[in-house]
This record gives sequence, structure tokens and C-alpha cells, in this order.
Amino acid sequence: MRAPYREPWVHPPLTSEFCKYILDDGIAGFWASSWQQILWHPLSVTTTFILAPLQGMAIRRAYRFLFTTLSFLLSGLIHACGLYMHFGSDGSFSSGTLVFFCIQPVGIVAQQVALAVLLRICPSLHSRVCRRMWNAAFAFAWMVLVAPLFLDEYATARVWLAEPVPVSLVRGLGFGFEGKRQWWVWDGPWAEVSWGRRWWESKIQFASFMAREHSFKHSYLGLSGPKLVADGF
Repeated sequence: MRAPYREPWVHPPLTSEFCKYILDDGIAGFWASSWQQILWHPLSVTTTFILAPLQGMAIRRAYRFLFTTLSFLLSGLIHACGLYMHFGSDGSFSSGTLVFFCIQPVGIVAQQVALAVLLRICPSLHSRVCRRMWNAAFAFAWMVLVAPLFLDEYATARVWLAEPVPVSLVRGLGFGFEGKRQWWVWDGPWAEVSWGRRWWESKIQFASFMAREHSFKHSYLGLSGPKLVADGF
């Protein structure tokens, strides 16, 4: 099935009410407002196809939980595969990113159950302000607790050192590292060819515009035996 990537609704709006979603729905609202539709569309279609025999379930909440869980699992596998391609088989790959996505449905259910219990104990908290405060506090605490599983793994892969924007206003004003205080960021070659002794050791190296002050190499995508290996740095 071809995804309609040219349609405006596939892409998140530039003026998305990010805070409103979190205040109203907590963790679920965070993902609803931040999960890019380019990824969500194929995930939802795939999940719908897999769970097609269960669409007639009497308990709709159970089906929704299965749908959400499977969607997050597929997303976690996609992100984890990218990291595995980067680290290869050198033993430095961990499953933190996969765990991060898989436990998101648990956080969503925990927030909803805790809110229901809290409202039963203290009926005075039924006001919209109190519910919003709870949703925001729970979502913030949850992300502080579990986000390192995702962020630390990408930090190990040095993803956060990438400079996708060619012009830096901050660096141009003199706030960059020593020797990196110019407006233009994308210096150096954009692509290089590296020839190995065997054809599968040869590779085309694309610049990822990493921070040069750390003296990291550009990342590249090469073919090594039967599997792809993204062997940067």
C-alpha cells in the first residue's frame, strides 16, 4: 500500500498545540502530538492488518490496548534496527530503545488507572485544572524516568552531534566552539569513496556533518557480507 506522503495531513502541523495535548491526555497526548505521521501511517496500517481477525472483539478497550502496544513494538523495532546497523555486531548494541517504545503503553495505562483511583479517593479533583496538572506531572515524571533508555543509546551513536542545519545563527554570533564560530556549518567534503580489498569492503561515505571539534569521522553505510552495517566513527 502506497502511503500518501504528499498529503498535508500526513505531516504534523507547524503550529501544533503540543502543551494542550499533554495537559489533556498526558503520555498519550505527548505521542499523539509528537509522533510524526510519516511513521505513524505505515505503522497503523500494518497494525490494522495484523489485528484484522480481532477487530470484532467485544471489549474495545482490549483491542485498543493491543493496537497501541503493537504499534509501539513496530516503532521500537524500526528504531532498534537502525541502531543495530550502526553498532554492528561489536557487542556495544543494547535494547534500550526497543524497551523504551515497548513500555509506553504501560505508562499510558498506569496514568489512566492512577487518575481514576485518585478521582475516586478525592472527588474534589474532578476539575479540569486538577486533571491537567496531574496529566502534565505524570507525563513529565514518566519521560524523565524512561527517556534515558532512548536518548543515551542515540548519544552513544553520536546522533546528537549531527548538524542538519547548514546555517547557525548562534555560532555566527560567536557562541560556538573555538574555531567553529562562523555562520556556515557544512564544511568539508559531502561525499567520499573508500575502496577496500574486497568489493563488499568498499563503501560510499556520506558526510553527516558531525561536530569537527571532536574529530569524529563521517558516518557511512557499507555492505559487509550478508548484512548492512552502518559503521561510523
